[in-house]
Amino acid sequence: MIFPRWGCDFSENVSAPLFHAVQSWAGRRPDFWGLYLWDRHMQFDSGIRDMIPMLRSSSPGCRVLPIMNRVVDRRWSGSVQGQPGEAHGRGVSAARKAKELALNAGIPPYRGIRIFVDLECENVSVDWMRGWTEELLAVGQFLPGIYGNHRGPWAHNLFDNTARSQPAWLSKLRIWASHPCFGSPPHMRDANSSSGLPFNLPGAQAGRVRELQTTVWQAWEAIHVSPHHVVDVDVATEGGYAEMF
Repeated sequence: MIFPRWGCDFSENVSAPLFHAVQSWAGRRPDFWGLYLWDRHMQFDSGIRDMIPMLRSSSPGCRVLPIMNRVVDRRWSGSVQGQPGEAHGRGVSAARKAKELALNAGIPPYRGIRIFVDLECENVSVDWMRGWTEELLAVGQFLPGIYGNHRGPWAHNLFDNTARSQPAWLSKLRIWASHPCFGSPPHMRDANSSSGLPFNLPGAQAGRVRELQTTVWQAWEAIHVSPHHVVDVDVATEGGYAEMF
């Protein structure tokens, strides 16, 4: 699998100086940038509506990779936490909120844009992931994806419980894998260094996680843009890039 596109994701609002620091480090403009739909205070307007034009003006052609975050929190009905019988409904709730936040940010529906939900390494049930996937697909507005450690509990739950049945909803799902080097530690770089690209690309095992395609892969490189800010570097296939906004 070839990953010709590269970009970044960052857990906070991206500013023009931060974007240009990354561009200066890499020696070229990123093709995409991952933006979280909810900010740390769980506000409806996380500033993405303002960040998207900034990214477009700073790097024409730069696409946005939407990320549904906060689902590992315990504070709302879309959380992955809860009673077993609530899992499917909570996944549906998270998908509905993701659609609402994406539309609020100006990300249009009906264009085949994929939203990745950030599961990290949480123990998420198959019912939650099925609710998330089916609800996003129900009205055809957005495509479903999962971001996280593909060797974590959620991945084992997903694949171990669907291997035989191969439900239809599973084939529509895509994975953004966060640990490509299979045990290797992350390689940290200072934004002021001259190393830049190329960074370590995913190995030969990249491209699929069991039955599912991985269209985005964390390159397991990170850029120190300031003493307190680290930006993760990602790569994507052309198909994954095409599904970004």
